[in-house]
Amino acid sequence: MPDVVKKPQKTIGSAVGRQPALNSVKDQQTIITLLHRILPEDGGTGTILPPPTANGQASKEVIAAIVKFQNKNVPLKFRDGRVDPHGFTLGKLNELARSVFPVDPFPFPVDPIDPPKPVPKPLPPPPPTPAVIRILGFSATNFVIDGNASISFSVGPTGGALARFFILEDGDPEQHLFDFAGVTLGKGPFPFGLNVAPASFPSTGSRIMSRRPMNNRNDLKGATSIIAASSNFPGAPGGGSFALVLFGTNITGGSITISDALKSAGAFGVAVGIFAGLDVGASVAAGVLV
Repeated sequence: MPDVVKKPQKTIGSAVGRQPALNSVKDQQTIITLLHRILPEDGGTGTILPPPTANGQASKEVIAAIVKFQNKNVPLKFRDGRVDPHGFTLGKLNELARSVFPVDPFPFPVDPIDPPKPVPKPLPPPPPTPAVIRILGFSATNFVIDGNASISFSVGPTGGALARFFILEDGDPEQHLFDFAGVTLGKGPFPFGLNVAPASFPSTGSRIMSRRPMNNRNDLKGATSIIAASSNFPGAPGGGSFALVLFGTNITGGSITISDALKSAGAFGVAVGIFAGLDVGASVAAGVLV
């Protein structure tokens, strides 16, 4: 009898996992059932997950199980802590889910299937120890910019900006929110600009680099500068933006020059995304991250 038998493909109506996933109870149960049917060496849970929640947010255990599965089986660009309808992660879950349940018994009902005899698989080799990354005196930290939301405006060369950054820490599936508020000085071809990028718009970021060891995410808080460049897509009421986020800057005397910001930064990271509005040009923002 084969190790994995053909079975109906599981589907979901909306995303499950990290926000802004809708996390319906039915869809959560589908994903939990699939994770239970996957062997631990294939990225399965190895333990019983808690039942679905009814508050629109998946439990930390379910999000951690999705992240574990994606780290094992999913290309880097799809590792977002969510399972989307018709997405790569859902397809991989269906591919690896077995008719035999490695985790049993279940705390809630699952589809009855006649289980075949499982064939043991050899354990995979342990992952290699990641190398320490260093750039211009900065070393990689345990923190990653997982995305951002923002709104900014400009009238002439000056303006203001509000932003929220979603920070992940290695080994912790929960997103931590950091809010920024500041003033901007920029240059562009138009006398005014408006850039609106809600959390529902696609965005991503880089690993945060620091001059000194950083073990506490709260070390990121304080004076912060953002060097940004934006441009509208041809003929569209929106476009793409790039931001170099400089944490721990020490800018005094009202100066927000790029040179001062770069020299004084204690850490930096990159955030990119798309926006709605009219925003063409480059700017430097000085403010506070809390």
